[in-house]
Amino acid sequence: LDPEGVSMKGWFYYWRDLTNARHMLDEHVIELEESRRGRRQYPDRIEMFECEIRALAALRDTAGVLNALEEAATLRGGGPEAHAQLARTAAGELWTHGAPAAARRAAERGLALLRRNRDPGGSSLRHIITESDLLWELDRLEEARAVVRDFAGDSTADVRLTGRLGA
Repeated sequence: LDPEGVSMKGWFYYWRDLTNARHMLDEHVIELEESRRGRRQYPDRIEMFECEIRALAALRDTAGVLNALEEAATLRGGGPEAHAQLARTAAGELWTHGAPAAARRAAERGLALLRRNRDPGGSSLRHIITESDLLWELDRLEEARAVVRDFAGDSTADVRLTGRLGA
């Protein structure tokens, strides 16, 4: 398959799936090279930044991760939740790969972005889940539960929220 050929046009998932496999195989240098090929082909897709950030974190390039988050912030698509979720992914990968200080910076960045862009008419489910996950990354568990409880009450049929309530 030629990921840049006509038959694969618009199929950015190719790069996501390929780099996910490289990540699981601990082939992070190749993962980074392939994620950058994906970014060159799809420069406006935030998903391509996620691929690169995962590779950079695995290679312990914390400055690279934080720079990629800055660069991704220039993309217009996806809204604040997508950018905050990217920061959450960065935080999780940085924690996993032994960079807790950078992980905290990434999570705080995502949380600040969400809170600056809160919808005055009420937050969406995506917003609440992302905010809760970022608070969890920051080890602010009671605050994470409170965000979900304020949105959904003490019980909900949505398992994504029930789990975040600790039920």
